Amino acid sequence: MKKLKFGHYYVIIFVSLLCFLLIRGCVIENDIQKSNIKVIAKFIKIEKSAKTTSFYFGFYYKEKYIETSASGVKHSMFNSREETDLVNNLKINHFYLAKFNPEHPKNIIVEKTEEVKDSLKIKDAGFLIN
Repeated sequence: MKKLKFGHYYVIIFVSLLCFLLIRGCVIENDIQKSNIKVIAKFIKIEKSAKTTSFYFGFYYKEKYIETSASGVKHSMFNSREETDLVNNLKINHFYLAKFNPEHPKNIIVEKTEEVKDSLKIKDAGFLIN
C-alpha cells in the first residue's frame, strides 16, 4: 500500500469540509421548510462584488429585529430563466413573505412571488410605516 503524501491530507480535509458545508446547508433548508413559520421580511439592500451578489432582508421575530443575507435568493448560473427574472424583479424596501425556523435565526427562505402589500400585516410584523 502506498503511503499518502502531505498534500493528499489537504485534499482530504478540503473535500470533507466541503461535504460538511453542503450537508449542513441542506439540513438547515429542510428544517426551515418543515417549521412552517412565516414572517414578513423587508428587502433592505443588494451588495454586488466581482463574484457574488448578496441580497439582505430584515424581519422581526418575537419583537427582535434580525437582518440576514442568507435568504435563499441568489443569482446562479443554475437558475432557470423564470427564477432569474423573479430575482431581478425584487424591489428594495418592499416586503415579502418568508419561511423561518427559530433554530436557525440567520437563515430564511424568501418567497419571491409573494410580495406583501397589506399595511396592517406589515405593521403587525413589527415594521413602522409612514
